[in-house]
Amino acid sequence: MTNKQGSHSNRINLDDAPAYLIQRTARLLRWHFMRTFIGAHSGVTPEQWMLLNRLREYGKLSQVDLTDRAFRDRPNITRMLEKLEQRGLVEREPDPEDGRRQLVTLTDQGERFLEAAAPLALEERQVVYAGLSSDDIELLRRVLAQIEQNILDSAERD
Repeated sequence: MTNKQGSHSNRINLDDAPAYLIQRTARLLRWHFMRTFIGAHSGVTPEQWMLLNRLREYGKLSQVDLTDRAFRDRPNITRMLEKLEQRGLVEREPDPEDGRRQLVTLTDQGERFLEAAAPLALEERQVVYAGLSSDDIELLRRVLAQIEQNILDSAERD
């Protein structure tokens, strides 16, 4: 089927597709984070930053629970934790109740790292959200959470 201009009506304009905009924005956020934090000589990736913050938020977690909370796959989490452990930011130990499981903890050095990086993170948050009101940001959170839930619900039905 074609429209008046002779183009196909079932074609999607990616620039207007919310899913494409979300993906593009996510890539830009990652690039911005890397530029900012590598520029600050932290050497921490966005994914590692998220793991450190999850550990700060939840305390000691099994590696499986951390994987679930970080929404990542196990091999990637294992590699990231190895790097963070080498830097002294986290430590892993066998779970005394189940020796097959590893428990992950944010170290004092990891806590100090997050504290030292917080001002830079807050400053960059201001750059990212410039021009948005607190209501805009709350609406964005709600919309993204609903999209996420729709996808998770769809996956459960499959």
